[in-house]
Amino acid sequence: MNKFPDTIEECHQIMQVLMNTLDDLSKRFEVIEADNKKLRIENTELKERLNNNSSNSSLRPSSDFKKKKKKNNRQSSGKKSGGQPGHKGHHRELLPRDQVNFFQNCALPKNCLCGGKIKSSGNYMRHQVHEFR
Repeated sequence: MNKFPDTIEECHQIMQVLMNTLDDLSKRFEVIEADNKKLRIENTELKERLNNNSSNSSLRPSSDFKKKKKKNNRQSSGKKSGGQPGHKGHHRELLPRDQVNFFQNCALPKNCLCGGKIKSSGNYMRHQVHEFR
């Protein structure tokens, strides 16, 4: 396969070609090595920028990457939220009138701001406020 050169001149020519090729490859290697160094520095900077969020930098919380919401493992009961029918509510019972210290009647005005007359329906609501000392 490889045939050795017959003369010294052919050896010198082959050596010159090989040395030129080696010089070209060395120059290309230096350029690639410099590019590689620049890209590594840029990669490190970008990784640092990706790791920034509102808790470790001056970024506002709205710029944080959205995290996936945790999946709710509870099954739906099919009921609407809030108080359920038939459930007895909890509230403070009204005091009898003889235990109340102060009464305030809030009477309706006779005329509305628009000028119309106000007619009472006769339904009144009793409300108590308790002050603890």
